[in-house]
Amino acid sequence: MSPLELRKFVSPEFIFGDGAHLFTSTYAENLAAESINCSDPGIKKTGMVDELCGILNNKDLEYEIFSNVTSNPRDKEVMEGVQVFSSEECNLIIALGGGSPMDCAK
Repeated sequence: MSPLELRKFVSPEFIFGDGAHLFTSTYAENLAAESINCSDPGIKKTGMVDELCGILNNKDLEYEIFSNVTSNPRDKEVMEGVQVFSSEECNLIIALGGGSPMDCAK
């Protein structure tokens, strides 16, 4: 096998479980991140997005919120998230919620 045929894929880091979002600012700081928060309307209603924003604000971390995510996200939603990511010059995606935000973020 030629070295030019080798490929490496680095999986993003997944932190999950009850209260995992409370550690977001630590990870974002360690990565020198400016972030985009990818969530869904249901998670926004729980107050978790507001809580996460407060945590990021306390560390003076900039972020944008993208929550136009439905169950089994469509390509249009993903591309809308890409547009926000690019136009706001983000360099980190925080997927807050369950499978749909995680699928969209990937």
